[in-house]
Amino acid sequence: MIAPMPDPLLALPGLGADARLFTPQQRRFSHLRVPAWPTPERQDDVRTFAGRLLDRLVAEDLWRPETTLLGFSFGGQVALSMTRLAIEQVRPQPRAIVLVSAPRTDVAITKAFRTQVALSRFVPSAVMRFGARRVVGPRFARACGLDAAQTPELLAMAEGLDVAEFRALSRIASRWSFSADDEARIRDVGVRIAHAHSKLDPVIPAPPVDTPDVDWIEARAHLLTWTHADLVGDLVARALLVEA
Repeated sequence: MIAPMPDPLLALPGLGADARLFTPQQRRFSHLRVPAWPTPERQDDVRTFAGRLLDRLVAEDLWRPETTLLGFSFGGQVALSMTRLAIEQVRPQPRAIVLVSAPRTDVAITKAFRTQVALSRFVPSAVMRFGARRVVGPRFARACGLDAAQTPELLAMAEGLDVAEFRALSRIASRWSFSADDEARIRDVGVRIAHAHSKLDPVIPAPPVDTPDVDWIEARAHLLTWTHADLVGDLVARALLVEA
């Protein structure tokens, strides 16, 4: 007898990150998959970008009522946008969305971030690549409280940064349009949203304290899939037990 396949668990990383961001979760959930991003297009915003990924996941039978999404930072934007599109298009909705250090609405996309994205197009790619390895990476590791084992992993991702993709995805992230009503619509149709966020996140502003279903971290942190791997894993485990 052929054993049934586990329900899909899809992890979506943040800007400049890859599947290594979810290494602790992959150890705990062997069926976790990190789908490749679609090729960004010039006029993309999160909605159109997420729509192409949604179409591919549907075609590959990875988007089902049993699917759980784990979205980190930008990946959370995509997870929410795909689910909102699925509702509009009368497609199945996922079982649950687990957000990690991710915005719930476009209010969290700050003016400072939009300005940085706009100015970054004037920075040569070689300078961005060097800065990621030698300046931004080490500072980011310290700001996020990474330890001696985790810091080299972050620097390895910075070493292999695809600058063109990073620019494109940053531009897409800065164009996100997603309201509190959009987020409420997802919950209203029965999709559970779980969320882990630091009150002192140095990258994504913390949501309002009365936001439902947030596991708060008091420490200054952002890369919670590494620094708070057990908490993230527990959120995923609870999401997987939600009845479809």
